[in-house]
Formats: sequence, C-alpha cells, structure tokens
Amino acid sequence: MSISSNLVKFMLKAYNEQVPHFTIHDLRRTARTNFSELTEPHIAEIMLGHKLPGVWSVYDKHTYIEEMREAYGKWWARLMSIIEPDVLEFTPRQAG
Repeated sequence: MSISSNLVKFMLKAYNEQVPHFTIHDLRRTARTNFSELTEPHIAEIMLGHKLPGVWSVYDKHTYIEEMREAYGKWWARLMSIIEPDVLEFTPRQAG
C-alpha cells in the first residue's frame, strides 16, 4: 500500500495541521525505527519490502509470514496506544 504525498498534504491541510518539511519517506523511517524495537532486523527489512541481502536471499526461502504477522500486531498495538481508541476500529482477520 502506498500513500501519495498529495494525499498526505491534503489531509494535513483539511485538519489544519502544520508539519514542517514532511515527506512520505519520513513515515517509512518512523516505521522502520519502531520495527527495530518489535522484531529482528531482517524481519523489519522484509516488512518494508526490502530483499534479504546477498546470499541470504538465495539460500533462505522462508517467507517469515508468521514473524511479520506478530510484528505487525505489535506495531498496531503501539499505534493504538498513541491515537484515540475510538478514532479507528479494526478487527484482524484470522489466517486461513
């Protein structure tokens, strides 16, 4: 999922928010920094859409789906602890 810079600028303007020099890459940087606290570095890289480096990607064909699911769950809990709980409701689907 990608978010365009124009959409973010529109939302900030609509809510009359002032954010100095904001780019979409700032969201990726924030997410990656937080992922480092929630999971192993290679899982965090995969969550950002990066490939594993060097021969690691050649020999390691594990998908890390469960590890990412766990990390995304922790990330969601962290986000929900920051924003108002009644602003956004979300019920995760069960795999399968």
